[in-house]
This record gives sequence, C-alpha cells and structure tokens, in this order.
Amino acid sequence: MAKTGRKANHYVAQDGRSIEGLTRQTDGRWRIIGSTTKFSEPDEAMAIAKFRKLTGKDATLEIPVPIGDDSMNIEERIKAIGEADNIRMTTMYLPDDFDVQGPIIPAKIKSIESYIKVKETVFWNWLRDQLLTNSLYISQRVGIPQVANLKSPAVTKATPFSDLLDNYIREANVGEKTFYKVKKEFKRFMKIVGKTTDDLSVKSLATYRKSFKPSWSAQTSKTKIAYIKSVFSLAQKTGLIGSSVDDALLTLRAPSVTGGYTPSPMAKEDFRTLLDGSDDLWRAILLLSLNCCLYLQECSVVKWDDLDLEKKTFVTRRAKTKVIRAATLWDETIEAVKKMKTKTDYVFSSTHGTSYSAISLRMAFAELRKRVGVNENVKFNHIRDGAYTAAVQKKGVEEKFARVLAGHKATGLQDNYVMRNPEITRDACDAVYAAYLAQ
Repeated sequence: MAKTGRKANHYVAQDGRSIEGLTRQTDGRWRIIGSTTKFSEPDEAMAIAKFRKLTGKDATLEIPVPIGDDSMNIEERIKAIGEADNIRMTTMYLPDDFDVQGPIIPAKIKSIESYIKVKETVFWNWLRDQLLTNSLYISQRVGIPQVANLKSPAVTKATPFSDLLDNYIREANVGEKTFYKVKKEFKRFMKIVGKTTDDLSVKSLATYRKSFKPSWSAQTSKTKIAYIKSVFSLAQKTGLIGSSVDDALLTLRAPSVTGGYTPSPMAKEDFRTLLDGSDDLWRAILLLSLNCCLYLQECSVVKWDDLDLEKKTFVTRRAKTKVIRAATLWDETIEAVKKMKTKTDYVFSSTHGTSYSAISLRMAFAELRKRVGVNENVKFNHIRDGAYTAAVQKKGVEEKFARVLAGHKATGLQDNYVMRNPEITRDACDAVYAAYLAQ
C-alpha cells in the first residue's frame, strides 16, 4: 500500500472563500496541494492569482446585467433576455409553493436576474489596464473623481544579487557547513546568470543548469539548486524582493541524469606521495580512509567505539545509506590510528574537543597536496573511489562484500550479521591493500 501523509487543508481567504488546491505552510510559503510546487508571496490576493495561473484553475466572476427597466413586466424581460447576445446565465426565482412538475410560465415567475460570466484574471487584468490608461473616463463614468489621479506604478528597481547574498549572510539561521556551501554556490550562480534580478530569466537559468558537472549525482544537483532558491526565498520573506522572480525560478530544476556518477580512482603513485609527505594526523586519515573506503566527511567523524584495535575491525552505520558498513584493519592503519591520543569520542579531534569539520580538513588536504606536488585535480574522494574499485575488480572478491566495505546495501546480508562478522570484508580490504600499499 502506498504511503500517504496527512491531508493538507485548503487555504481559506480573508473573505471566507476556500481556495481548493492551495495551502499555506507554517514557514509562510504557499504550496499547490498534490504537487511539490511551492512559492513565496506576502500578498494573499497575488498568491491566489499566481495559483490560478499555475494550475489553470481560474475562478469565474458573475457580473449582474440589468434587463430592461422597472416598467417592464416579467414576460417583457424574458423576451429581452432572448434578444440579448451578451447574456451568459439567467436565474429565475419562483414562488415557494410552485409546482415543480408544472410548466414554467411568465405569470408564475417572481423575479429574474441575468449575469455575464467572465474569468477573474481576465476581468481584473482588463480593469487594471483601464484604470491606468483611461482613468479620467472611468472616473467620469463611476462618479469618483479620485480615480482620475491614478498613475501607473513606478518600475521596480532591479535588486543586485550581491544584496540577496548579503541578506542571506545576515538573516539565515543555518549551520556553518550549510552557510559555507550556500555562499559558495550562490557566488558561482552570480558569475553565470548575471548581477541583478533583471538578469534572471529562463534562458540564464538554463545556462546555469548546463554548468552542472556530469559527474555530479542527482542529489548533488538538487541540493545546489535548493541552495540558490533558499537565498531568493529568504529575500522574499524579508521584503527585499517581491514575487516577480517566481516564474523564472519555477523552471530551475536539477538536470536529468543519464550517465550517473563516474568513479575516479586515485593513482597509486599519488596516494603514496601524499602518504610519504604526511604528518601523523594525515597519515592516519589517509590510511583509515583507504582501508575503510571512507569519504573525508565520514573519516572526520569516526569514533573510537567504531574501532576494535585488538580484533582489527571497523564497524559503524553509514549516515548516508543508514546501513551497517565494516572493514578489517591493516597493521599500518592500526599503528597510525594509535598515535591519535585524543581524549574525546572522536579519533580525529580538534583542540576544542570536537570532530574536525570536513571544510577545514578539505582545506588542509589542499595544502598537503600542494606541498608534496600532487596535481590539484586529485581530490580526496578519489581515495574512496580507488578503494571501492580495487575491491570490486579483484578476482575472487564477492561484490556483496565490497559493497559492505563501501557502505552500500548488500543483497542477502542483514545488518546484524555484518555487525557480528566484520571479517567478511577481509578479502575486499586485502584487495585494496594489494592495489595501493603492497611493494
């Protein structure tokens, strides 16, 4: 059975109307029920109009149309309605004791009203245009002199993207890691799209999407787009910009992924050069990451409880996939890790007693890479790529055990079994050792 969530409440406007299909979230954003489409708009009327435009659910106005005059009887009015070419609906009011089985004749009709039906957006757009272009004529017809003084609203000044970023820096309530990533990606966005909100268009956003690397996963692409939208959303919530950017931003979606992620195993020579040029800290990080097939972020949060140095094993639950991963440790790894004499839960601990942030470690890795003369295109995650590739490609290593090493779900292996038997990854770890450390 498909999983269903709590039914969303349809938004009730200030005038009491229930806007079917539209709801407002606790964060102030509007969402179209039954879809993932969300948008920001502080003005209720504008939000409803935008909803109508996006869904095609345009409400209909019924404008009363006078038929004849007070001197005309019902029969004369019905005749006038039949001759009119602009009537779209007619309502007849009958006596309470009227026999519904009998014929409707003019003499039995109490009153009659006629209407013209017109789409709300059509009507209001027409009225706005008339007020701005024929305000004098309108004021004369309705007898309201003030209408003649209406002027076209001033053109909204374009907002620099740098102001949006400054607003985010000042107002965003996010963690340090997220803050750094959003700032970095928005600066890249500005280089591609332009300098102000006037540069925001379907075409410029398409150019931005095309800048995404083929090697990026679908989740990475979605996350980067979410970073950009969060800057615009916060700018709208704080009143820096209005809803004029919404139509363009609705087209900003992650590009389709056809080829998937392409592994880039680190060359043995590059790894050995990095290892030979490392201090105790980086020697331990490099060896543990290679031995256990870890990303830098994953390595930075390894705890002493994850390691059994006597049994030479590593067991933990991978944060990304929520599955148990395991490895058998090499002697070189154990020797290097033992030199990390931290007094905290983490193997690699900062002077503040917390785990290192991935950002600081990544910057330190870049310095190490430069110092030992390894090409800047060599990334830390290539260590994991190399470990997984070596384990999978080694003849005699079952793929499911290589998957356990990498922290992927392995068919036929339960988490409890892996936790009790981390030695099942021995062949996979030996294959990695042979590829990178064997003489």
